[in-house]
Amino acid sequence: QYLSANLYVNQVLDVFGILFSLLLSRYVYMAVQTCWVEARNKRGNVMRDTQLVIGLLLSVWPDLSDLDKEGKAFGVKLRCLLRLGPEITIRFLEGKRGAGLGRSLSCCSTSTFSQLDGVHKHLKITKIYREAIKLVARERERENGALIKMTDEIFAELLLALNRIQASCASMLSSVNPQKLPFSYVHLIQWGSRLVWAVYIFDLSIDISEYALHWRCSLPFTCIGGTGCSTIIWFGLAVCTCLLSYIVLGLLDLHGSIANLYASDCGNVQSGFLHGLDVSTLCLVECQALSLSGEVEEQFQEKNK
Repeated sequence: QYLSANLYVNQVLDVFGILFSLLLSRYVYMAVQTCWVEARNKRGNVMRDTQLVIGLLLSVWPDLSDLDKEGKAFGVKLRCLLRLGPEITIRFLEGKRGAGLGRSLSCCSTSTFSQLDGVHKHLKITKIYREAIKLVARERERENGALIKMTDEIFAELLLALNRIQASCASMLSSVNPQKLPFSYVHLIQWGSRLVWAVYIFDLSIDISEYALHWRCSLPFTCIGGTGCSTIIWFGLAVCTCLLSYIVLGLLDLHGSIANLYASDCGNVQSGFLHGLDVSTLCLVECQALSLSGEVEEQFQEKNK
């Protein structure tokens, strides 16, 4: 009867083990997909659409020497706004608020941030890109403006790109909420996995105890090794318990660790992201023409040969 009961318990534990493995692996996949992959995709959308805006502007952008004072001021203001939206978003996700948020910004003055201070986080982003759209529209309509040669098709695409950046920044701001997965599902997996883990550890302890009793081993730590010594057996139990605990509890803690990539510094690349925006928008205020005269001369020299 004891053997039959033991066999039944082991079969039940095998079924629970398979179910536990499937649920935990699915939970880890959903946590990584939701908190890591989607968060990085949102940030990538901001960079991609910002580069699209810069490309559309440069398609009709005159030489800096041909711009008047208002045209140069337009480039400075628009560059500030294109940097300000993503930077406010990332600094907010890092946990900065109020005056601390204003001090952390490198792309706007104190007077500019004072107009956004105290405003809801999503309204900040809306005001920034609404001002960018107004600037673009005014510069296109202004006589001798920097965007006077912009066609209706390019202008429409530019407005769509600016709206997509605004939407991406607003979507990134939702990352401040760590509970992206259903509350009940998370706690079911968390506590259910811990319960199954505890049952497995208990069953492993019983099996090792039965093994030691079957071979009439002595009490642990009364000997170091050899036949009939259970010290090595109990040492193996401790190692298995530690490894299993490390793996299971580590996987369960994954959701909390990557819930907010910006605050936890997990895969932190926001400094490189902001630096990329800073460098790529520099062409709106500086002359960065790429001279290809050397390549042309080499091509003519090869033909003459």
